[in-house]
Amino acid sequence: MCEGCFGERLEALNIQRYVYDDAFIYVALSEDGALSAPLSKTTRRTQKNKCFKVKMSSTDTINDLKIQLYKQTGQTPNDQLLYRELGGSLLDGDSTLFEARIEKNNADQPLILIAQSMSAVSAKYDEQQPRAPERGFIDTALAH
Repeated sequence: MCEGCFGERLEALNIQRYVYDDAFIYVALSEDGALSAPLSKTTRRTQKNKCFKVKMSSTDTINDLKIQLYKQTGQTPNDQLLYRELGGSLLDGDSTLFEARIEKNNADQPLILIAQSMSAVSAKYDEQQPRAPERGFIDTALAH
């Protein structure tokens, strides 16, 4: 195989790593911009709490990934910062996963999610139970 053919073949194999349909992308939640413990010794329970698994295709954008993360975390896409690695550059929301060179099944090196404002998991409006009126409002029209 000549050197030119070898280079083309190597480039084709490199591109194949980043082309996929319905593959899992792993995203680790980082609190305060730093991972609290090394990832080497994690149990399934702690990994489940800090790592999210999302089914995506290489043609999906980073914004699509943020929307899928919003469904799992309740954190709005505007408050999500996604990095390839801690201390790396911020991933552009308009670029596709292929353009950002995100590999499939990246459980050993998940993307890093930093939430700018941590919000507790909010209950939906229909799941909230009505509160009893406070003592000062019982005899007023506000109690009804």
